Amino acid sequence: MVYAIAEAEGVSPSEVKSPPLYECVDAAALEDTFFGPDVTGRSRQGVGSVKFHYTDYLVKVRSDGWIQVYEPTETELS
Repeated sequence: MVYAIAEAEGVSPSEVKSPPLYECVDAAALEDTFFGPDVTGRSRQGVGSVKFHYTDYLVKVRSDGWIQVYEPTETELS
């Protein structure tokens, strides 16, 4: 996620600091939910996504691994 945010901001990943990403989203929980094994130890097969705001951007993490970082529309702000 940090690399995608850095690319959107036009900075290096080490410059993505304020606010710290962990204050906006629980990255470990996202990783476990989308990419970790289920309770039986098998790979997850579900499809889904999570959106959260980070500075001026909306970040969308999809269960297929794609991460989108973009400026939200008026309807997404409300």
